[in-house]
Amino acid sequence: MPSPAPDQKMNPRSPPPAAAIRNARVAVREKWSNHMEFLCSCIGNSVGLGNLWRFPYVAYKNGGAAFLVPYIIINMLVGRPIYYLELLLGQFSSSGPLGAFRLSPMFQGNAFSMMWGAFITTIYYQVVLTYAFLYLFHSFKRPLPWSDCFKWWGATPEGCYRRSPEHGSGQRLCDNVRRNLVAAGLNDTGAEHLVAVSYMNRTVLVSQNEYSARFAGCLNANASSTEAFYNDYVLNVSPRIEDAGELQSSLLICYGLCWTLIFLAIFKGIQVSGKVALITATAPYFMLGVMLLRGITLPGASIGLRYLLLPRWEALFDGRVWAAATEQVFYSLSIGTGGLVLYGSFQEFRADMHGSVRIICIMDFMTSAFASLVIFSVLGNLARTLDVPIEEVVSAGPGLAFITYPEALALLTFPNLWSVLFFTMLFMLGIDSQMANCEFVIKSVQDLFPPLEGRRETLIVGWAYGMDRFCFDVAFMTGRCPSYYFLSAIKYVSPVVLGTFLVYTLVTLPRSTVGDYVLPIWADGYGWVVIIAVARVVQCGNDWWRALSPDSDWGPYETKYRARYFVQLEESGIAELYYPIDKDTRSAGGAFRSPMGRNPAIN
Repeated sequence: MPSPAPDQKMNPRSPPPAAAIRNARVAVREKWSNHMEFLCSCIGNSVGLGNLWRFPYVAYKNGGAAFLVPYIIINMLVGRPIYYLELLLGQFSSSGPLGAFRLSPMFQGNAFSMMWGAFITTIYYQVVLTYAFLYLFHSFKRPLPWSDCFKWWGATPEGCYRRSPEHGSGQRLCDNVRRNLVAAGLNDTGAEHLVAVSYMNRTVLVSQNEYSARFAGCLNANASSTEAFYNDYVLNVSPRIEDAGELQSSLLICYGLCWTLIFLAIFKGIQVSGKVALITATAPYFMLGVMLLRGITLPGASIGLRYLLLPRWEALFDGRVWAAATEQVFYSLSIGTGGLVLYGSFQEFRADMHGSVRIICIMDFMTSAFASLVIFSVLGNLARTLDVPIEEVVSAGPGLAFITYPEALALLTFPNLWSVLFFTMLFMLGIDSQMANCEFVIKSVQDLFPPLEGRRETLIVGWAYGMDRFCFDVAFMTGRCPSYYFLSAIKYVSPVVLGTFLVYTLVTLPRSTVGDYVLPIWADGYGWVVIIAVARVVQCGNDWWRALSPDSDWGPYETKYRARYFVQLEESGIAELYYPIDKDTRSAGGAFRSPMGRNPAIN
């Protein structure tokens, strides 16, 4: 395949495509002020809440240290190549997904699905940021509100109890006693006085003496102070999804403050958000380091670290472990969300991002690893302090961030200090990803209305667009074609791995739950309606080739590269594979014409 050098001079016998120069876009797209802002913005976009509250639990549940084997393999064969691909698409087109996916009009709906997904994600992420902001505010109060059942936030003796070092092992809940009796299947039908004990629609009969002995001193409260604070005070959870509940004024205020901070960070574009990322992407590592040093020196830290790091090699033969690794790679790197294409579009056209991608992926993995050590060292201390098995304190998602970990921090010396550090770190990790989502949605709306100013990607670029054309584009832009490792991963490995993962996920998809509450069928159906991609209808008649081929004006955004690109594309012979040359037009000094009858430079 011909690979002309980026600075190759035009053949004087082949005049520059006058129409291309005449119709080229002249708007100047903003660029990163320096490479460090680009690097920190990408790290901030990829390193987020999933590294802190999801990866540790996923690794623990899927083989411990053995989980790193499928995670690293999927990261190398699928995650890193697609990450690089998205950045290259944005860099070459100097536009977000709506412009980048014009390389294959049939699949341009992917860009709209990314935009819709980013919009939905901003709603969810903003709520999580609101929780973190509210907890950060309460972290300055002494004592910490969730450290005990205080009346000022609505705790009652009937619904709340305090887990403490003095009563960790002896503090028994009546609900747990019922569960254990039913699970044991005790039925003392020979006793004279029987008592029925029910749990989860199951009932057993025990003697009066057995009942009195089992339930002596147990607590009827059904939630610890951290659980009650989160569910009853912060969220005021309603008993059913059909009940909307009441508006929480404290959450509303924090929600508005968080949106104000997001606005101040992005209203001037990347010229401001890039500088914000220099702080929000680096400060969490300092906090993570401080908490790691404290965590591994706590009594009982070895208990948690042993459960995390002890490899269970048999897990490697379980398909669910590989599916979990694939899901975590995409979740962690923020692949397929549109933010990477957007950030790549702000990069200089000639910049080589191969080394940057390697750094970003390594930083993402190291963050997940260090976060796991921080989380499980503190959870090990919590299990030792309360004298309970570590399985009882391990959780994931919001339950880890707002229930389990705050409880562990409340038992440390200087609990306010550690709580402030933790929730500041949580907020900074989340705000980076939120800035990327918001910028993507805003830029997409501006692309749709100029006056306002993953999986499928591999199939589109690898097969529909074609690797020859893609190699030509990258060589024109950076001076070299991507490696065979990258090309093979994009064209063959990634589609096979992701196709298998998609089928497996659809077959094993469970019902949605919130804690122990199983959502009704209609709620699951509504969720599917929300995630359906918004498709753009591209009319190409019955010509499948036209639908799969890039738009006739697909090429570099900037004028100084645009004209040269079309000339070299024609001279290389690749253009004839997509657009038959109109000899009459060429002899008149024009550019080649596409089957659509438009000049390839018409925007």
